[in-house]
Amino acid sequence: MNEVFTIELGVNSYIVKPIAFQDFLDVAQQIGQYWMVLNNIL
Repeated sequence: MNEVFTIELGVNSYIVKPIAFQDFLDVAQQIGQYWMVLNNIL
């Protein structure tokens, strides 16, 4: 249900927050890389 709702809002991706702190740090790094690629910075 969340996926349908977010698509209706125009969202093309979303992130599930990890519980473990190290996993959170890994996801934070991946978000940075995602945005750099998306915005053609790399």
